Amino acid sequence: MSYLDQLAGLYTTKGLPFEIHNDTFWQVYNRMVEPRGPASKPIVLDKKEAASLRKSLGGLLIRWTGAFENRAAKETDWFALICDQHISVAQVQNKSQKKKLKKALSVSEFRPVSANFIAQNAYPVYVKAHQRYGNNKNNFIAQKAFQKQALIDADFEQLIQYFGVFHGGQLAAYSKCYSFDNEEVNYTQSKFDPDFLKYRIGEVMAYGRNEFYLEKQQVKYVNSGWRSIEHQTNIQDFYQQKFQFKKMALPLYIQYEPKVDMALRLLRPFGNSVGRFSPKLGALIRLDGYRKK
Repeated sequence: MSYLDQLAGLYTTKGLPFEIHNDTFWQVYNRMVEPRGPASKPIVLDKKEAASLRKSLGGLLIRWTGAFENRAAKETDWFALICDQHISVAQVQNKSQKKKLKKALSVSEFRPVSANFIAQNAYPVYVKAHQRYGNNKNNFIAQKAFQKQALIDADFEQLIQYFGVFHGGQLAAYSKCYSFDNEEVNYTQSKFDPDFLKYRIGEVMAYGRNEFYLEKQQVKYVNSGWRSIEHQTNIQDFYQQKFQFKKMALPLYIQYEPKVDMALRLLRPFGNSVGRFSPKLGALIRLDGYRKK
């Protein structure tokens, strides 16, 4: 069963809106219609198609991307952060980094876990991870909802895989990944118990996933996500510096609902200052700045 079929089954089970158009899966998140699937897949939409999808799914805008461009990403580019080669401990050139990674791998264990295991055991890690976020606590969910989501994922193990990092036998971190056939694996969610960060569990998780997918499963590449827009994070720098992820530039296309387009025309001249009174509008203006004109 293809990832498109799996996604359709997952969204149907969850009661979430979606459409499949030209072999591309479309979802709506925060009133933004976007594709779900490999970032490497170039999408071609004309204005009429884009408007139809946006209206059908109730979005204020629709965004999509073209093919990866064979060049280094610039500061002005939209990009996906990907890795297509697992770097083993033996291949790490920096002696200090190699020593620290070897020690981290020796004191903590990485392994695949089931969605049922996550439902029963991962919520304390989820809670402690969110306690570190300060004011950025959007989308925090209660335990029953957390467990329900994980139990739904259990029926879609071809699409969704979970991994855990254990220290002293205790779950210290978990990660949720989406597999898009053999083309891409998307690292969608990782949560870490802050009490165990001193043991470099982030490096254990990153190393273990890359080894599992790129070396053992022979997936073409793994994707840690798009360019960060809404909040500052050092996770992308971490992946680049420690595990040789790279920024793959690709064109970003956006079509807006007419009223949103009109509002942006008025607000664009004020740039990042808009974010002081409306973080979401500020994020939208930043996103718009990477749009292919």
